[in-house]
Amino acid sequence: MTYQCANPALCPGGTVQGFTASHSIPAGYYGATPKELAGLDPLGIGPNVAASNYFKQLPLRTTPGSTATT
Repeated sequence: MTYQCANPALCPGGTVQGFTASHSIPAGYYGATPKELAGLDPLGIGPNVAASNYFKQLPLRTTPGSTATT
């Protein structure tokens, strides 16, 4: 998952590791790892690979920072 940072200076960009691959994150955006997302989940389950694969079939947004993180 990527999102635009409120303070772009705090988000230099780089790469983030998804389920199976590394993804480029543009400057001004933050990319959360599956482990970070699991930390936000009250049950600690985290992201679901099957759901991620389903969402990959849908069109991506056309705005910067819309990289699909797997």
